[in-house]
Amino acid sequence: LTFLTTSFFGPAYEQGHYWFLGLLCLCTLVLTAAKKLRRNILRRVPGQRLLPLYVIPLFLLLHSAGTLLIWYVLPGFYGNVIEQMYTLAVTPYLLLSSCLYFALGVYAMKHRWFTAQGYTPSLPWLVLLLLALVLYRSDWHFFFLVGFGLPITDVFISLTGLFSLLAIFARFAGKTSPSTEKLALFAYPLYYLGNACLQLLAYFLLPLTVGPVLKVTLAI
Repeated sequence: LTFLTTSFFGPAYEQGHYWFLGLLCLCTLVLTAAKKLRRNILRRVPGQRLLPLYVIPLFLLLHSAGTLLIWYVLPGFYGNVIEQMYTLAVTPYLLLSSCLYFALGVYAMKHRWFTAQGYTPSLPWLVLLLLALVLYRSDWHFFFLVGFGLPITDVFISLTGLFSLLAIFARFAGKTSPSTEKLALFAYPLYYLGNACLQLLAYFLLPLTVGPVLKVTLAI
């Protein structure tokens, strides 16, 4: 009982695998309030096969501006945790990113993305992801010198990585098959077991005197 009252629900408290539920609840409540104020906010519109030119630049601008604000204003870019009544336990950066991607998801639903009438990411997003990774690798040598290379490359990698995965699954896993059904059954258990297994594996890989690329390869 002492452990529960002093540690578990105190400094040692965390939401573990359920960290996203508080964020999802917050975003859903905000969206519900927005719908009450403007009833047609979720009304679907005719889809477009081509992505409007303003969507991605606007998203990147908002994400980059918020990221830089957090980077310069709040010490401990990733470490500061916002905790409210045990329901919300996130870092400021994760709060910003999750809310923006939730809004992007609402926009995608409204404009019929991933349907025959709407936009579906294509494989060229992989090229943009590769460029973002090269940028990330080089920012320690150049972009980091101007003070904001690392947070900005995080923004680009998260967006291009997401759209690249969507493009791969849309291209190669868009149909149901016995293999995909089996993989779907294992998805949720792997979500629970994967993090614990990865942490244990990382603990044993840390002392090894091999390069980071090999360590990541072994972990995967």
